[in-house]
Amino acid sequence: MKIAMISTPLVGRGGGQRQILKLAFELQKFGHEVEIFTSAVNKEKCYHEIIEKLTINVIQHPLENQIPNFFIPSEIFQKDDDGHEAAESSSLRAWMRRAMGRHFYTIPYELPSMINIGRKIPKGFDIINNHNFPSEWAAFFAKKD
Repeated sequence: MKIAMISTPLVGRGGGQRQILKLAFELQKFGHEVEIFTSAVNKEKCYHEIIEKLTINVIQHPLENQIPNFFIPSEIFQKDDDGHEAAESSSLRAWMRRAMGRHFYTIPYELPSMINIGRKIPKGFDIINNHNFPSEWAAFFAKKD
């Protein structure tokens, strides 16, 4: 079976990232052809031991290099050397994050990115599996087109 898996950026070590990568790896072991589609990957910070064994397609944000850095996933959750979240880089960003949480990043970065990913997933997949909000939009556009 040919399976497309859609994920938000794979730029850190968390439960959602580990889940999609382990699921893809286990499906491959059962003989399925699995491809992950995402907008960013940081192999050093996000389970490099699993990522190296998978097919991951990085489809860049449609406004790459035009969007402010504080909306870019690799800049969102900066960690210091001890693994603690570093101080916010701007007071506006700190306020928005306290007021809206992770959804602050959805509209300017992740939603347009997911629509772009959905439109660029090739036809021919038997299953399209989405992980983490708002990847359902990518699945919607992949099936719609």
